[in-house]
Amino acid sequence: MLLHRGASHARRPHVVAGSLAPMDYTNARDYLLDVPVGDVRSSPEALTLDTLRAARNLAIDARLLQAVLATDADVIESLLDRGQALSPESDAGRRALLLVRLHRALGDVYGSLDQVHAWLDARHPELQGRPRDLMSSTDGLARVVQHMEALSKDPLV
Repeated sequence: MLLHRGASHARRPHVVAGSLAPMDYTNARDYLLDVPVGDVRSSPEALTLDTLRAARNLAIDARLLQAVLATDADVIESLLDRGQALSPESDAGRRALLLVRLHRALGDVYGSLDQVHAWLDARHPELQGRPRDLMSSTDGLARVVQHMEALSKDPLV
């Protein structure tokens, strides 16, 4: 499911942890265009592509992506610079798959980035918090994914 940017959406900056410079997706984009077809559940290249796409579309900065994947800043930098791919069997890969599933479910339910960002930033009593805040822990991310996939017509499970 593709997410479409609404006309009123202002681009959110992606900030590298410990830096004020925007996160550079240029090299990652070049790499992503060369990824062969693959299933995110078994292909490191496809999982990396979809993880970076989800991070970009959901306006997840490097610090939050680092928390979501439970890894360090060097791994995030390496992902963006094509130096590393996420193994689906690794702990970080399993967390990345949750992020990809969330991205797809949000696209299915809301369809526009404006609506997705509004939902991520709003407090939801049924989740006991803001989804963007909950995503920084594995349990919180799993709760958010479960909630959205229950609303989705075509979840990736």
